This record gives sequence, structure tokens and C-alpha cells, in this order.
Amino acid sequence: MKDNISRIFHTSKLRNIFLLCFAIAALPPAYNTFFLLPAFTEQLISNTEENAQRVVTHMGSSAFSNATLFNRDSLTAQTGQIAQRTQKDFQIEKITAFSRSGEIFFSTHEEEIGKTNHSPYFSDVVARGNIYSTIVKSQTVTAEDLPAKRNMADIYIPVLQDGKFAGAVEIYYDITTPKRTLEKRLHRSSLIMHTMSTIFLFLAVLMLLRISRAVSQRVMTEKSLLLSQQKLENRVSVQMREIEVNKKISIEAMAVLAEYYNADTGGHLARIQEYVAILTASLMRNSPYAKYLHDHPHYTDNIIQASLLHDIGKVVIPRKILEKPGKLTKEEYDLVKTHTVVAGEVLNRANIEFSEYFNKDSYLALAADIALYHHERWDGTGYPHGLQETEIPLAARIASLADVYDVLRSKRAYKEAYSHADSVAEIIKEKGKQFDPCVTEAFLSMADSFCEISSKNNSNISAKA
Repeated sequence: MKDNISRIFHTSKLRNIFLLCFAIAALPPAYNTFFLLPAFTEQLISNTEENAQRVVTHMGSSAFSNATLFNRDSLTAQTGQIAQRTQKDFQIEKITAFSRSGEIFFSTHEEEIGKTNHSPYFSDVVARGNIYSTIVKSQTVTAEDLPAKRNMADIYIPVLQDGKFAGAVEIYYDITTPKRTLEKRLHRSSLIMHTMSTIFLFLAVLMLLRISRAVSQRVMTEKSLLLSQQKLENRVSVQMREIEVNKKISIEAMAVLAEYYNADTGGHLARIQEYVAILTASLMRNSPYAKYLHDHPHYTDNIIQASLLHDIGKVVIPRKILEKPGKLTKEEYDLVKTHTVVAGEVLNRANIEFSEYFNKDSYLALAADIALYHHERWDGTGYPHGLQETEIPLAARIASLADVYDVLRSKRAYKEAYSHADSVAEIIKEKGKQFDPCVTEAFLSMADSFCEISSKNNSNISAKA
């Protein structure tokens, strides 16, 4: 519960809704206090003023003479009786008559006769011909600093003669009963409004608590889902990593098997990977193939892995032919050429099986292209299909140059190792014949790196190379 309440005040939307509901709930009591109460009080005073005017009009023609001045000379023998009867008829507490100067010349409270009203309201309001009225609450004092035992309305009615101020009549109304009635009505109204506001605010809080609880459950669910998702992603990441590692190990195992089968090619595959990586990076920087390579961000990683498998087809070639020191016969050479077809078929079959599961090619597609076509030539005189120029897959063109450079730099049963300079010269000679001119240019721009790799990692290089 505490958490839900706390969430209401710490969540901006819920807090704003609560404040709005609180403002709505506070509006009726505020309306009752600051609008209805003053309005009812003003109406009570207005009604009392009207009654006072009627009283003065009623008394004026009978209680006071038509003397020019409104003073002691205005009194008649019946003034006191008329005033007492008027008090009784209109439930008036006191009637007082003032001369123009403010002197009391008549009052139902005779002890006040002869006193003068020097109050500012008399000279500033009443003497200017305006009615002055005020509510005097019980246990307070009147405008004349006299104690009030009941709730009263003190009304001053100016008396005008020929449009000029002649004096005033003060009437004290006992408004205890109407004021009590008014207060009861206001109290009842206030009670109803407070009850409605409390119920509304209570329902609003219940609604907000329910929303807060729902938000809390949603947050917990989202956290749980996020945690589950993270665990799943971690598990998938681990499994993907395991698959990648297994794939790499499998590739390397097959490549090592082919390399082990032909002892003359020791370290050849590892160097091929480095050469291919350098050539691909150079082509990506500046060549007609740069856009294609940038549009296929996994191409570099895939071709590096795939290049390991370019010679796995040699496992079907008798070892004595692969290691024969002399020139091969036509039949032997034709048999050697089949290693490209065998490897291409095996790898392509594996890629087809992969694509049936995942609806896309794997690195095995590149591996099949490299294995099948890395002995094709740019001029179309290569094998096994005599493809030329861009008919040859780009991966095969890259791997072909890397393979030839490493073969030139390595000692084999049928040849000695070439120096780096001689190897570069041989490749330049074959530019546009055996090799793609663009790939050749990429090689020449990175020739020093090729030399460094071949010298460091090739034990088959002779001391003179």
C-alpha cells in the first residue's frame, strides 16, 4: 500500500491526476465558503435594509412632525408609543433618531439621548445620503462600542428634506433567528458538499491506487520480461558463440586434414588467410569492388574462413601424385584438376542444406566458389570450366592470386622457392592473363606486407629467397 501511494506522488501523470481530483474535490466547499456564505449574508443585509427603509417611511409620517429640521422639535406626543409599537410589529431591538449634527434626540433606549455620534461612517457615509449597514455578532460590540447580546443588523437610514441631509434613523434588528436559519442551511449545504467531495476524493484515490497497482504490476512484468529477454539473449549469444567456435574448429580441422595429406603445403592455409585478408581490405579501400564489399559487411570474415577450404578436394588425389618431384603426365594432371570439382560439389551441397534450414547462404557458398574456381584464369584458359574475367567469382579471383604467390614463395617437391621480387615479377607478368588486373593492383600496393608474412611464417623458403 505504501509503495502504491508513494508511486502516485512520484509518477508525474498520477500525481497530476491526484492534484486535479483534489482541486475538483476542494471546489464545492470553497464555493460554499467564499461565494454562497458572502452572497447569503449580503442578501440578509439587503433584506434588512429594505425593511429598515419601510420602517422609517412608516414612522416618518406619524412619529415625527413636518418641521423644517429633523431634531427634538420634530417629536410629537405619540412618538414614543409609535416607536414601541413599531419595535413590536417589526421585531426591532432599538430605534434611534439623529439630528444633522449626529446628536441623538430620540431613542427607545432613553439613556442614549443627548449623545453625539462622531464616528467616521456617520459623517462620511450617512451624512452624504447613503445607507450604512453592518452585522453585529453576538458577544461583540456595536459601532457605538456597546456590547451586543444577540446577532443584530445595525442599519442607518438617512433622512432627506428637500434633497438635503437632515438627520438619520438607526434601527437595530434582531437577526438571530434568520441568521441561525441561514447558518443551518449553509451548514447543511456545506456538509453535503464536503461529503460529496470526500466521497469523490476517496473514489479518486481508490482509482489511482488501482492504477498505481496496475502500473507496478506492469513494471514488474516488464522487468521480468526484460530479465528473461536478457537471459535468452545471453543464452543465444553463448550458443551462437559455440556455433561459431565449432564452425571454425570444423573448418580448421578439414583444412588441416587436407594440409596434412600434402606435407609440402605446411602453413600454406594460414598464410592464405592472411593474404586474402590483406587483399580484401585493399580492394575495399580503393577499387571498382569497394562498394560491393562495403555493401556486404560479412564478406571479409566469410572469405577469410572460406579460403581455408580451397584445397580440401586434394584428399581424393593419390598422395604420390601430389608429391611427385617430376613433371606430371597428362592423365595425372587431369586427375589433379578434379580436386576443384570434388571440393566444389561437397561444399555446395553443404551450403544447399544450410540454406534449406535458414533461407540464406552461409560462408560455404564462398568456400564452394573458391574451391571450384581458384584455378580459373582471367583470360579464360583455366580449369575446370574455362571461365573468364568477371564470370569468375570475386572470392576465387582473390584466393587465386594469394594461392599462387604462396606457391611461388614456397619450396615444393617439383620446384624451389622463388624470391619475393621474382614472385612479384611473375604476378605482374600474369596481370590481365591469369589474374584480375584490379586484384593485381591491390596486391602490388600491399606487396611489402605479403613479403613480411611469407618470410615470417614459411619454413619452406630457401635461404636465398
